[in-house]
Amino acid sequence: MEIKEEKQNNIVIVSVKGKLDAVTSSEFDKRMSELIEKGEKKFIISLAELNYISSAGLKSILGIAKKTQILIRLSRAGFASGQCERGV
Repeated sequence: MEIKEEKQNNIVIVSVKGKLDAVTSSEFDKRMSELIEKGEKKFIISLAELNYISSAGLKSILGIAKKTQILIRLSRAGFASGQCERGV
């Protein structure tokens, strides 16, 4: 798995490439936790180049969604229809 981040305005765009599964989800969790600890609160998670996601990977993404504001990009063309906000 490869994780890339880029900050645009006040939003961190996190692109995940490869597999997000039981083996790699801890790396994803660690990197996202580091960003949150630095004070980042708004994220776009791009899954456009993700080849595979397991239930462990989904759990990681949902865990981050509970802590932050995220928008999940499912393809190169667009974004998921909703924004997950804490407390909503």
